Amino acid sequence: MHLGNFSSSMAQAHDTRGEFQPDINGILWFAGWRGWIIVAGTLSLGLIGAMMENVDPIAFVLFGLIGSIGLWFSGTRHINANYRDVLEKYIDRSEGVAEGHLSLSGVNTASYHLSSSSGGALLVKPSAKYKTVTLVVGDSSVAIHDATFLDMKQRRMYAEDNTRELYYDQIASVSYSRPHLTIQTSDGSVLEFVSSREPDDALEDLQARLRKYKTE
Repeated sequence: MHLGNFSSSMAQAHDTRGEFQPDINGILWFAGWRGWIIVAGTLSLGLIGAMMENVDPIAFVLFGLIGSIGLWFSGTRHINANYRDVLEKYIDRSEGVAEGHLSLSGVNTASYHLSSSSGGALLVKPSAKYKTVTLVVGDSSVAIHDATFLDMKQRRMYAEDNTRELYYDQIASVSYSRPHLTIQTSDGSVLEFVSSREPDDALEDLQARLRKYKTE
């Protein structure tokens, strides 16, 4: 499930909710993301076989190769069968975390979530990294939380404290050109947020409120 480009630094974020724990086998999850385990397992058993007397090292290499491939393939199947549970938990939690950082006066607000992802592994369906940017749109401004992250390999969610509020008299235009939702500010600055899908709902709402605000 590859959603787009993951563009923000995980190093700038902090772990907010810890590891997601659906029904996951940690060994299989670890092995499925790491195809190099085939080489490591094969070489290790080959080396052990070469050091032992009266043992055919080639047999040990073949044993290591078969075992490593079996472990890796079982891992990829386990990931593909369970990653949706991890992703759903991340989506639920990330929306709550983001909106907890944001507040706008008034009751006429709407929230929108822009998702993107990157990275992966052979035979593994999910991406390795996920990112969500949240927009809370109000009558006079838009509040932005950039962003929450999911490290799918580690099954951990991270969140940055990077929030901002832009009043509509600070915004010149809002547009979308795949994969970026772009906010052009009145002072000439450009803010870009990656979205895997065309965010028609957020774009239409922002543009409509911006027009209304500037014509009143």
